[in-house]
Amino acid sequence: ESARIVIAFNCVVGVLPCAAPTLYVGPQRQVERRHEWQRFLRNDGPRIGSIAMLMLGLFALLFWLGRPRELVYPLFALASLIWALRTLHYHLAFYPGDGRWFWWMTENSMSWLMVVVYVFAFRLHDERHPYIERGLLLVAIGWSVATMPGLGLDGWAPAFLTHVMRAVIAVGVTVLISISSLKSRSREHLLLAIGLWICIGMGIHDILLLGWYIDFERTFLLPYGAMFLFAAFLYAIVRKYAAAIAAVETVNASLEERLSARQAELQVSYEKLRLIERQQAETAERQRLMREMHDGLGSSLMSSLVMVEQGKLAQSDIVQVLRECVDDLKLTIDSLEPIGDDLLTLLATLRYRVGSRLESARIKLEWRVTDLPPLPWLNPTASLHILRILQEALTNIVKHAHASTIRIETAADNETVFVRVMDDGRGFDPAAIDSPSAAGGGGRGLLNLRRRAVQIGGRIDIRSGAAGTTVELSLPRLQAGR
Repeated sequence: ESARIVIAFNCVVGVLPCAAPTLYVGPQRQVERRHEWQRFLRNDGPRIGSIAMLMLGLFALLFWLGRPRELVYPLFALASLIWALRTLHYHLAFYPGDGRWFWWMTENSMSWLMVVVYVFAFRLHDERHPYIERGLLLVAIGWSVATMPGLGLDGWAPAFLTHVMRAVIAVGVTVLISISSLKSRSREHLLLAIGLWICIGMGIHDILLLGWYIDFERTFLLPYGAMFLFAAFLYAIVRKYAAAIAAVETVNASLEERLSARQAELQVSYEKLRLIERQQAETAERQRLMREMHDGLGSSLMSSLVMVEQGKLAQSDIVQVLRECVDDLKLTIDSLEPIGDDLLTLLATLRYRVGSRLESARIKLEWRVTDLPPLPWLNPTASLHILRILQEALTNIVKHAHASTIRIETAADNETVFVRVMDDGRGFDPAAIDSPSAAGGGGRGLLNLRRRAVQIGGRIDIRSGAAGTTVELSLPRLQAGR
């Protein structure tokens, strides 16, 4: 059976000492298995670990973009990038350019990695050690400058002393971090301290291996210790992220409870406000009715009572006064009917009230009402004003025009609604309406029509002649503020 000899040999002149390892001779399959296993431990494992940690660092960087105030995420990303530089020789078949500069970069990246790792640990503990952090930074800068190729400190011996110095510094800082971890008793802090001690132990093993104090054929263990340390880093970050999410959920739950309580309070306040508004509306409506009855019905009854007591009214006049008072009371009641914004419903109520009175006066009523657009501002007060304007116009026709026919018609355009009351009686001089004498008759003259129309934003136009009189009420379709 054929045999194959596998010799592993690694030497960089001027940086590391050179030696030939033990030769293994035997069956090809057995030697290949041994070779593959050693290659995995010495090359493939560290290479896979560095790539995995670099990918995790990229994810941490993405998390940091969403939470820029959290410094642990960019520190983790920076640590993974520096470790990728530290293990770059595992990925290259040859070293670019001058090999001394390449090894200077990989060797000194360990100093920078220590700075980032310990700052990360301090931030994870929410601690600040400015003197230690500045000292680590100065040491990293100093050794990076001092070990540059060509300055006299490059070579195997300075590199070995650098490793020893790093180990001493690492032990001192890790002791401080371990004390803080024991005080906090949190799992992520304790796990991070354990990871640091594992790295220190494996780093000391690698220093002894590098100085040939132990069998140089052993595998460098620090890459595997770094994996455990980065796993502790990742666990701490995940725990911190989970704690932040839990805090947000707690705050959201608290806000939801407070919002629900505030909504309940607002609902109670709204109910009280609606009750107060309803009471105020009822009070205002009650006061309006009292004012209308006082100014209209009450005034007519009081003046008529005085005249009756003085014997100045005949029985027929008393009947007429009482009839007018009853009509006024009915108009007040009709204005309270829920008609919404429909003027036609209000006009139909008026027709029902005055129909019998016109029949008794032997006056024919022609009803030429068409569909009208809604009037959003048509409230009970405005309805009463409209009813009284039309009632006043009809009363004047019955009393003074000697008409045989009254026609009520409606019309509308884009901005205005028109209600016209026309009769075929004897006319009068419209200019006399504005004279002071036209306001006689207890305030029920034609000037009252214009006053009431102005109060609801409308206008009264009166045209009179030998063929009869037309009283036109113009009402706006919309009113400002309504």
